[in-house]
Amino acid sequence: MYLFETKIINDTTRLRIILVLIVSLILTSSGFGLPANQISIHPNDSGNKANSIYHVELKLENDIPANATILCRFPESFDLKNVIIAGSTTINGGFELKVKDNTVIMQRSGLGHVIKANTPVDLKFAEVIAPDVESVTYTIQVEVTVNSTSIARQDVNVVVKRQEIGK
Repeated sequence: MYLFETKIINDTTRLRIILVLIVSLILTSSGFGLPANQISIHPNDSGNKANSIYHVELKLENDIPANATILCRFPESFDLKNVIIAGSTTINGGFELKVKDNTVIMQRSGLGHVIKANTPVDLKFAEVIAPDVESVTYTIQVEVTVNSTSIARQDVNVVVKRQEIGK
């Protein structure tokens, strides 16, 4: 074997090691392999002008403290003036419910337990009136904050469909 061939083999070995290190760094950085936040929101009734209960489902990569706030920002065309009740089968301690402009705000009371990361959580609130439109997809933003700092936020698409009489 000649000297330059030995150098090429050594360079190839070094290149392979560098490539393995780069791939390892990419796979382990930026949370790759960790569970991502899973956030959904959907109405009981997706019809236009429907008075509906909205269901929010969360599974976050962070703990949800007992003083967390869950915000649901609706497009301005939704009527939120009748939203008066919120509840959950998975969160204890109670909520304070407020509506401000186009946002439903559910503030945990601070009395319940911390919800551990990756624990499925559900919330319901009523009564949201959908706009009177043809079939349209709207974006509702769901955000979880702690002391005004966001720990999770996601835009979720919701379809409102024209309801035909007699169908």
